[in-house]
Amino acid sequence: MDSAISDARTPLGASADNGLKIVVVGGFGVGKTT
Repeated sequence: MDSAISDARTPLGASADNGLKIVVVGGFGVGKTT
């Protein structure tokens, strides 16, 4: 892949991963509390 494209997509990928982790952790938290 082109390094420029990779650099441009890295922050977006990190944001998506963080969002997914929050959703997964939040879902597990809700599942455990209920």
